[in-house]
Amino acid sequence: MAEFDIKHLGEKLPESVKKFIDDTTNTLQHSEAEVRTFVTRWVEKGKLTPAEGQKILADFRERVNKGRVELDRRFEESTARLMARVNLPTKNEVEKLNTRVNSLSKRVSTLKKQLAA
Repeated sequence: MAEFDIKHLGEKLPESVKKFIDDTTNTLQHSEAEVRTFVTRWVEKGKLTPAEGQKILADFRERVNKGRVELDRRFEESTARLMARVNLPTKNEVEKLNTRVNSLSKRVSTLKKQLAA
């Protein structure tokens, strides 16, 4: 079993995530093309009406879109669990800290001006 190396997580995760997203997108595009080809053949052979073919394609696209939403949700949950596991702050936590630091910096500047006066 490979050893978990936290030092290289930041380097490996984005590349693996990018590859996963690219692979998934390619698979979905290929699948849609295959379904479109299949439906077109059946319409040409008279096994489906054009309206039925369009309905099948629309249903397929809808299912793919729902799958993408579910995949996004699961990815976000997995990422949040990973971040909690390795004790790294989430984007939201970093943004809150940045807001707090900016607020404190403004207060420090104001106090410096008051002391200088």
